[in-house]
Amino acid sequence: MEPVPEVAGLADTWWRGEDTVIAIYRGEALALGFPAAQRATIYADIRELPIFFDF
Repeated sequence: MEPVPEVAGLADTWWRGEDTVIAIYRGEALALGFPAAQRATIYADIRELPIFFDF
């Protein structure tokens, strides 16, 4: 897994694997002092699609 710096601000941290992305959200939980509100969302079976430019 590698961190994804391009999403800074959308989630606390995103990690990208071969076909998986994990988004970790902690900011609201820390700000509100409610640790149970921390969450992680796993997006599986994400594939890179080829990009074609038609000019």
